[in-house]
Amino acid sequence: MVFNRKKTGHAVNAEETQNEKASTLTLDDKTYDLKDLPESAVKLAQDIADADEILHRHQQESKFISDARDRMIGELKEQLNDISPIST
Repeated sequence: MVFNRKKTGHAVNAEETQNEKASTLTLDDKTYDLKDLPESAVKLAQDIADADEILHRHQQESKFISDARDRMIGELKEQLNDISPIST
């Protein structure tokens, strides 16, 4: 799903601010003028865009946490290098 602005003609994704008003909605290769949609459909589209933004943010946070975890594992392995394990 993509919101489009008529002024610039470029796609507006969920990363853009909510203050920018979209004038069209593209879903499944079909474009709709938001003025022609019921308020409930516009609200659903906005909620979907909000959910996309939250998902994207969480994916970025998860990647950051995963990368940090991998670095910590590497650091732990380095520190354990000179220590004899009790089992192999």
